[in-house]
Amino acid sequence: MIFQRAVSIAVTGFLCGLMSVALALSNSVLLARGDLLPLLTPIASAILFATAILPIATAFLSTMPGQVTTTQEISVVALAAVTGAATAAFGGDPASGLLPTILVTIGLASVLCGVTMYALGALRLGRITRYVPYPVFAGFLAITGWYLITGGLETIIGGHLSLPRLLELADGVVALKIGAALCFVVAVELANRRFPSGVALPLGALAAIALFNIVVAVLGLSQPELEALGWLALVPATGLGWPPVGIDQLGNVDWSAVASGLLFAPFVVIITTAGAMMNVSGIELDTRRDIDLNAELRSMGAGNVLSGLFGGIPGFPAVSTTMLAERLGAWYRATGVVTGAVAILALAFAPQVFARVPVPMLGALLIWVGVSLIMDWLVRPIRTLRRSEYAIILVILGVSIAAGLPAGIAMGLLTALVLFAVEYARVDGVRFIATGRDLHSRNITPLRRSEMASRGEAITIIKLAGFLFFGTSDRIVQRITGQAQTAGKNGAWFAILDFSRVTGVDSSTILSFERLRRIAERDGFRVVFAGLGPLGQRLVDGGLDIRTAPFHLAPDLDAALNWAEGELLGALAETRPDIVPAQVSLGQLLGDTELAGAVFPYLERMEYQADERLILQGTAADDILIVESGQGSVMLETKGDAPLALMDFAPGTILGEIAFYGREARSASALARTQVVAFKLSRAALDKVEVEQPAAAAAFHRALGRVLAERLQSANRLIRVLAD
Repeated sequence: MIFQRAVSIAVTGFLCGLMSVALALSNSVLLARGDLLPLLTPIASAILFATAILPIATAFLSTMPGQVTTTQEISVVALAAVTGAATAAFGGDPASGLLPTILVTIGLASVLCGVTMYALGALRLGRITRYVPYPVFAGFLAITGWYLITGGLETIIGGHLSLPRLLELADGVVALKIGAALCFVVAVELANRRFPSGVALPLGALAAIALFNIVVAVLGLSQPELEALGWLALVPATGLGWPPVGIDQLGNVDWSAVASGLLFAPFVVIITTAGAMMNVSGIELDTRRDIDLNAELRSMGAGNVLSGLFGGIPGFPAVSTTMLAERLGAWYRATGVVTGAVAILALAFAPQVFARVPVPMLGALLIWVGVSLIMDWLVRPIRTLRRSEYAIILVILGVSIAAGLPAGIAMGLLTALVLFAVEYARVDGVRFIATGRDLHSRNITPLRRSEMASRGEAITIIKLAGFLFFGTSDRIVQRITGQAQTAGKNGAWFAILDFSRVTGVDSSTILSFERLRRIAERDGFRVVFAGLGPLGQRLVDGGLDIRTAPFHLAPDLDAALNWAEGELLGALAETRPDIVPAQVSLGQLLGDTELAGAVFPYLERMEYQADERLILQGTAADDILIVESGQGSVMLETKGDAPLALMDFAPGTILGEIAFYGREARSASALARTQVVAFKLSRAALDKVEVEQPAAAAAFHRALGRVLAERLQSANRLIRVLAD
């Protein structure tokens, strides 16, 4: 097992190192263009040294033990603007000052990238990528697969895939190289299925290298001939020396040119950081591992600072090499160390290393990983994603191929935002709709409660949620208008909008509510805004007058219900009496004063002071209370949170009957706000009533059964409303 792991790490690290070195050399050519072409070798030396530092440093800091960090083309493209500006502004002697000026500019840009990444990780802002839609990540991985395939082909043919180069595919040598690469891909895939442990794959790669060198020896081909035919990578015969500049040469740096170049550094920081987070999130999706994005940002930040201090370019975990390590079963920190060691060796032994490794095999590795990503993130999602979501992947793929990866990702995000806006607009922003029959204010009296059973349809309660914008607000107005046309035909009608769960509104919502005002004035109904809070000022600032009819403001839903009930039942408004004798309440409950008189002697008079509990939540329910005077509230008490007021009680209210009959613990507490006098009927007293006054006891049970049935019906109606 240990030997198997060691072989897997050594071979995988070697292959990843070769791929990273090849990528570093191609990045050097990409960066050292135009006036910088004479500096190709020292720039390649600096980039190759960074290629060694990055995987070693991040191997110990990353939460992904198998990730392989390397230099990235997307950063090089951005750095080209920095080096171009620095070169244009350079005013010293090119022979002695241009190279140190360019390397210092590149290094400082890399340090800025590292500091930014580390700061984002330290501030725990890595989760910002969690808000990127899944199809965008899928599109990013799909286009990465495309780039790996095309990059593999370009590696094989030795140039960019253009129409003239495509015509060269018919050439015998090019066709042979592509054929050899495809054979390697097929062999690797078959070995991967036959030996899922992954050991056969790196051994197969070593076997391919050995076979290539045997064939070369048999045919008697020289290294220059193979380099000319594109079978081997072309490396300067003198190797890549280190360091590219001496400390004494730093005195020749043109700092004004450095400053001119660093004006474009923010572009490098943004591109590199965005690309890094996309890569890490893509690796997380593909490997199905939970990755700490903040730790990864700190890891990449430290690696890029080290790279920049030595004049290297920025880097981050590469999808290609990391996926190669994952698929070859080398998900260990040592893989990154071996990768970095190969890059260090390449500095000194680049000609010897690349003289043994065929270029088509390196291209084949890229093609193999690319095809895997295409299958996972372009082909398989056809069966799992909706058409609109899958279209985002195709948009990213098409735009990236036509205009580049940044444009593709930007277009994908824009498409995802448009899709989100369209789909969110279909949500009406309504959590539930109830009527005055289902919901009452906490302090409603028994007389008003019974009246609301028949007239409660005149009050509609609409509980809103989320962010209200053009689509949702228009739907809300349509719902209110439809309700008003049906429920408001028989007289006064009230629409209560509860904003307690609304997070925000846009200007279109204000326009929709202005239209609601005109409709309410025309049709003669009232609109109550409950729980607006800070949103009220937002509506006022937008030009909506919410303080005059037909609008009415209430601090919360209970206050809105209380006002609407008062407006609806104004003709039935009764003054709350200070005292309702318990015997009178008992007579109203039983519907017979004689039976009430028979039960009343069994009740015990109780007195409670303000802020004293009549009933304590969680205690045994051994009695029923009839409130004769005073007021209070029934409260649901929860750990760590403020008590939730369920209802108010006043003279004539009966408390505790549900838990009493269920023989359960009290589900809520009853708290006195003023001095309260109540009469208690204990379980023991009720047992005596059943023995001594059986007719009165039977009437009492029937009456409380009727009360419980009415409350159950009301609860069932509310449950149906909430479940709709």
